Amino acid sequence: MTTDAHPAPASASTPAARTGPWKPRALAVAAAGLSTALIWIIANAGGAALAVLPSDGGDPLTITWPRSIALGALGAGLGWGLLAILERRTARALRIWTIVALSVLAASFLPLVFLDASGGTKATLALMHTAVAAVAIPLFHRGTRD
Repeated sequence: MTTDAHPAPASASTPAARTGPWKPRALAVAAAGLSTALIWIIANAGGAALAVLPSDGGDPLTITWPRSIALGALGAGLGWGLLAILERRTARALRIWTIVALSVLAASFLPLVFLDASGGTKATLALMHTAVAAVAIPLFHRGTRD
């Protein structure tokens, strides 16, 4: 019995080569939602109000753990969609997407300045935004060539 010390490279016909980058991207969407939930749990345990007062004086918008999961996953999912579109239209999709993703992250902090919310709520939201980017950007880069 002989063994090959140098396995053959994966070809386009092997299952691993056909799966593409969808697995790390799906993981990114799930991890983004879970990371925001973890931040919510810690903030809630720490006593953060986790409520935003609307400018019209209505009832406060309470940030619940299901809402945090849904919005974290939605943000990552929208990023995946944009990356998929860019990959079909340009050779520099990943580079363009990364610049857009970092710009969206930076822009997401601007409304926090004007929110009528406690400091703990603002800090929690900022951490949630950062967590989604910290999970999605590296995982979307896995398996993608630019």
